[in-house]
Amino acid sequence: ATDQEGDPFTYSLTNLTAYSNEFVINNITGLITVNTITAANVLYTRRLDRETRPSFQLLITATETSTLR
Repeated sequence: ATDQEGDPFTYSLTNLTAYSNEFVINNITGLITVNTITAANVLYTRRLDRETRPSFQLLITATETSTLR
């Protein structure tokens, strides 16, 4: 996925109070979102981008290895 300038799209999950974070890609609309469930069991959804190309890669890099993924 790319940003408006054509560079790789980057998003950081740094919410330390979150119970879980997940990337969600709608394979029909191309909408990329992040769903976050907090420790209080509240769901937040954030729109990241909409990818319009028919094929793309989403690369996810984890830098915190102590948490099960």
